[in-house]
Amino acid sequence: MDDTHLMARRRRRDAPLAGGAASLAAGLLYAASLAGCGGSGSSPHAAGRLWYAGRALCSFTQAQLERSDQSNPAISITSDAAAAAFGDLALDGNGDVWAVDSAGDQILRFPASSLDGVESATPDLVIRSDAFHSPGNLVFDGDGGLWVANCPATEDARPCAGFILRFDAPGSLTGTQSLSPSLSLRSEAPDDLSGLGAIAFDASGNLWATSLAGAVRFEDPRSLSGDVALAPYAVIQNSGYTSPWSWSPQPANVSFFMIAFDSSGALWAAAQTTGFYLSSVMKFANPESLRGSSSPAPAAVIIGEPDLLPAGGMAFDPQGNLWLATADAILQYAEPGELTGEVNPTPAVTLGVFNECSPSLYGHLVLFPAPSR
Repeated sequence: MDDTHLMARRRRRDAPLAGGAASLAAGLLYAASLAGCGGSGSSPHAAGRLWYAGRALCSFTQAQLERSDQSNPAISITSDAAAAAFGDLALDGNGDVWAVDSAGDQILRFPASSLDGVESATPDLVIRSDAFHSPGNLVFDGDGGLWVANCPATEDARPCAGFILRFDAPGSLTGTQSLSPSLSLRSEAPDDLSGLGAIAFDASGNLWATSLAGAVRFEDPRSLSGDVALAPYAVIQNSGYTSPWSWSPQPANVSFFMIAFDSSGALWAAAQTTGFYLSSVMKFANPESLRGSSSPAPAAVIIGEPDLLPAGGMAFDPQGNLWLATADAILQYAEPGELTGEVNPTPAVTLGVFNECSPSLYGHLVLFPAPSR
């Protein structure tokens, strides 16, 4: 990853795009049926929707996800509580939206019941912490713990020394709270989390992070507490790959933006090989078998358009379709598990996004409720 990319980590982008077509109704109806099986406050408003963060909290409805369209998401919610754009969001089991106000160094929760038919919302919980330093990425673990990736800015534009915080089950709180994390996780080698971007859990509870080192895996850290420096169990290095946009294969370092796991446990990583353009999505089969640092051969590579600016959020719907965020569109790739080698499939659905709904860099795509693994 070059210096240009590093300086563009939280850059905002505004532009329109257009699209393709597919049927997702059955999978989303399945997702909707699961909504009543979540937490006690499960909200039907959120079922079958795809959420992400931009300058607003944005969500496509179930009907929008079924076909290509140039329109922005039907739901676009701003808040006076956020200092600028939202860095990321996560949804809990009740459909409440938790959002990162990166500029304000705080986490905001918007109850599901307050998000229907509104253009502006007020959080019912604001989490502040002396431990926050440029929080950027959010994820919940299976126990309700909230994990927050931090990438503190440096005065000389060097990559940040990243770390990850856990707050135990904050869902019962309201109002403005100043909290201390139950865990502050760093790597034994600071370079492992240098330029920390995204975090995600696999089905076994292992924590993955993207950084300048590549895709880093920590063995299930949910039982840890305090200030912990942990050695990664595995690292998918950013070297040892080739650029998909060379006339002849050329060695190239890969920078991973976001990662997601499909129902088989395979790891999918949105990646770039030049500048700060999103150039491919790489599938790594059996990531739990990895040990130490390595450059495993991807089982499949979806080659994107070479001029797409990155966002890179990904999610799998109940039918196994892959949804990918670029700066300009949300794309759906049907049956990605059938792909092998380097391929350039036409997206089955393309949804235009722009202005306040241009996705945040390193922001998650979140389907509610999430499909079971």
